[in-house]
Amino acid sequence: MDIISAEERHPDRTDGEPRRFPIWDKPLVKAGDLYGHAVEYTRSYGLIEWYELDRTYRLEWFPAAQIERVERKDWHGM
Repeated sequence: MDIISAEERHPDRTDGEPRRFPIWDKPLVKAGDLYGHAVEYTRSYGLIEWYELDRTYRLEWFPAAQIERVERKDWHGM
């Protein structure tokens, strides 16, 4: 349900249909100081999931230019 809700909040509906990563193959990513997993992507945006320190689940779109993949050893998420 969270993913469906997030798809409706996509900042640019003309950017193409979101493509979802397989559940077992979500890349580890960093956007600014935030570490999470990439869930979906379009040409210009990526949907990232992460947990806050209080274990609250978050799911939000970020511009692709702000997202970078990171190796497991460099990832500091939950």
